[in-house]
Amino acid sequence: MTNPRGSQPVVGYVVKRFPRLSETFILRELLELERLGVDVRVFALGRTDEIVHAEYARLRAPVVYAEDLPTPPPSLEAPASALSGVDAKNLKLARRLTPAIEASGVSHLHAHFATAAAEVASCVGRALSLPCSFTAHAKDIFHESVSAARLESLLREAAFVVTVSDYNVGHLRQVAPGAAGTSIHRIYNGVDVGAFDVADEKGRDDRILGVGRLVEKKGFDVFVDAIARMRTRRPQVSATIVGTGRCEAALREQIDRLGLTSHIALAGARPQAEVLELMRSHRVLAAPCVVGTDGDRDGLPTVIIEAMAVGLPVVSTPVTGIPEIVRHGTTGLIVAEGDAGALAEALETLLTDDRLRTRLSAAARRVIEMGFDTRKNAVALADLFAASAGRQSVRSGLGLAAVGAS
Repeated sequence: MTNPRGSQPVVGYVVKRFPRLSETFILRELLELERLGVDVRVFALGRTDEIVHAEYARLRAPVVYAEDLPTPPPSLEAPASALSGVDAKNLKLARRLTPAIEASGVSHLHAHFATAAAEVASCVGRALSLPCSFTAHAKDIFHESVSAARLESLLREAAFVVTVSDYNVGHLRQVAPGAAGTSIHRIYNGVDVGAFDVADEKGRDDRILGVGRLVEKKGFDVFVDAIARMRTRRPQVSATIVGTGRCEAALREQIDRLGLTSHIALAGARPQAEVLELMRSHRVLAAPCVVGTDGDRDGLPTVIIEAMAVGLPVVSTPVTGIPEIVRHGTTGLIVAEGDAGALAEALETLLTDDRLRTRLSAAARRVIEMGFDTRKNAVALADLFAASAGRQSVRSGLGLAAVGAS
């Protein structure tokens, strides 16, 4: 059941690049909002040359790229100058997008990530007197390069802020005390639970899967060390790592140095359908996230949600919001970050203990159904947009109780 189109505001999504392979959560969010009857438009600061998920073809929203637009006269400079420290490049992008956003009939702007996208949206919002909000994730609030003053300014300007874990809510409150008047809502990233069937255990091999960008915070170097330790007891141990990133060369060198080239496959980037097939064919997912030397860390990796949805047991670490979903001994296993020995032990436990895998997988699936169903969580976000425009909530139209926000 959906609300009739027009009962919700026209929401303009401002994103850095679109569509991105590592940001399936944005595409899923847009698709669910459209299903609920929300009129959505996408404004991207740049294109991407990555693989495009098949789901992208379902998106009805028009996508406007700032690079395709002319730079109009500097009429935006005066209102934007009221924002302290506006980046010149972002100001130029905002000036390009303002006429297109005004012509589109957008009544609310929402950005993903508290970086360039949020700053551009804030500039345009000021110029057009539109309410603006954003979703904060991880690097945009944890990295050492993040300016606390700039982040606090964005929060103060926002109609509301969304973030992906309770941990993040607490962090934002701590680093931006001057934005206490802005409401911050926790709405988890999720999956369409109905489209994620639990895979048959009989179809899995004793292989370990890792998925994510090959960057420090994902902890794949710890993963490789853990496989090396496991090899002494399980000579045929096998693993697959899906993803690309700046640490790829270092990981290849580490794999070669440890004699693991026949044990660990670096599969590169893969579309969503192929990743799900790998989740259905492997026995365990390792997500050994760490806090990077630059302060960067994951918020709550979508890959963990996806794995739990298809019944793939997860081993992870207590970084940021991960324990909110991976509850040690109940929905998965948690080990100390950076501890290759503990990771190896936990992975081996899940490979050998059939009963434990079954119990953890069943409990994990229930958690996903209850709190990480993107169809339910999109309602909470749509209600925030409706409230911003003073319109009837999606939830009341669907007869749903409150979900996902705190």
